[in-house]
Amino acid sequence: MKHKVQFKYYAPDAKEVYLLGDFNKWNPIKKPMKKNEKGEWLTRAILPEGEHQYKYMVDGKYENDPGAVRYVDNGVGTLNSVRIV
Repeated sequence: MKHKVQFKYYAPDAKEVYLLGDFNKWNPIKKPMKKNEKGEWLTRAILPEGEHQYKYMVDGKYENDPGAVRYVDNGVGTLNSVRIV
């Protein structure tokens, strides 16, 4: 079963924010986010049940989700955020 999952990242001064993860082959161009009046960047993704690794690209820099349930080593010296659906 697939679920509609919202992702939110607070970055009021950012010019652009993208969501990338195992669900979009780590391609940030596939998931641009939209900024609301509170400075939160939002998008939704349709995800199957299970564990998904992801990051945000904020003005060209990779950032983890400070609200992630946990983080995992990605094998290249940094961590990925984890979302469980």
